[in-house]
Parts: sequence; structure tokens; C-alpha cells
Amino acid sequence: MKSSRKGKGKLPWMTVRPGRLYRLCQNYPYQLSVRATEEEKDAIDRSARGAGLSRSRYLARTVLEGKYPLTLPDREELRRVRLLLEKAGVNLNQIARQMNAVARGTGTASPTLTEVRFLLKSLRSLCHDLDRCLR
Repeated sequence: MKSSRKGKGKLPWMTVRPGRLYRLCQNYPYQLSVRATEEEKDAIDRSARGAGLSRSRYLARTVLEGKYPLTLPDREELRRVRLLLEKAGVNLNQIARQMNAVARGTGTASPTLTEVRFLLKSLRSLCHDLDRCLR
């Protein structure tokens, strides 16, 4: 069977069931088999769809990461939260800049400036944690 792209030659195909051809995946060459009841299969399929993943990717990520992948609505909500945290960080950074300018005139940093720096560091840490969750 020829590829639709010119010059690429033949695609790797394998027959799993009579009359159905499946393309071999280049990134995941190993196929694992899992036994499940119909209810278990349906529950896995619902969870995988909710996370926007195929059944095999959902199972692999769940086992390898030791946690369930985020659902698409949860992922979108975390993206919104991260954006709000980033905006708050920008505002705090502007406040810290103004306070630094005042502190340069007196030669000492005020306790409030120290608190703002701590908040900025905390916000950066939260954003980093959210980025890891959204991968």
C-alpha cells in the first residue's frame, strides 16, 4: 500500500484482524495487552476521552506517572489560573521596582519590599508547578 505523500515509499502496515489494517506506530513500537471487564473498559474509555488521550496513552501515563492525567476542563482551568498568577506577578514586580527605587534613595530595603520579593518568588514557584501539571 503506497503512501499518499510522494517519494516516501511504503508505509509499515500490519494486519491485526482480518480485513483491517493498522499502521505501526513509530514512537511506540511495543503493543501490550490488558484484560478487563466491559465495565472496566468503558470506565477507562470515558476517563481517556475526558483527558483527551487514547486508551493506550491514558493507561501508560497513569501507570508511569502514578497519577491520573488531568481532564480537558481541568487543564483549561489550570491554564487560566496560571495566566492570572502571571498577571499578579507582573503587578507585584512593578510594585517591587518602585519600592527598589525608593529604597535606593534611603539605602535600606523596607520590610514590605522583602515581603513583595517573597510573594514574587512564591508566584514563580506556583507557575512552575502549574507548568509541570500541564505537560
